[in-house]
Amino acid sequence: MYAAAAEPDLAQSAWSWLHLGVLALLFGWFAERVVEPGVRIRGLAIMAGLAGIYAGPTLWTITGLTGGPRLWGYALVPGFLGSLAVCAFLRLVSLGVEGPRR
Repeated sequence: MYAAAAEPDLAQSAWSWLHLGVLALLFGWFAERVVEPGVRIRGLAIMAGLAGIYAGPTLWTITGLTGGPRLWGYALVPGFLGSLAVCAFLRLVSLGVEGPRR
């Protein structure tokens, strides 16, 4: 009768994707404001956040450190540091494209 009652897995999946999107947007937006990558691309904040959330904990576990505090199942510190690393890399790329200053 009701779609939500018939598909609880679909609602749970949508809720998980919403959590991921909100967290990625917050990480990416804050990292973009702190680092100022020098590149104006629409969607850069969400891209940096998503890359940071997935790459940060992977690199973090290589060092042997624990993930730290978690929110909605995602590690906060490695995810944010990964977002900062993505924005810092973009900053280096933008400086390289500009060339030497005279």
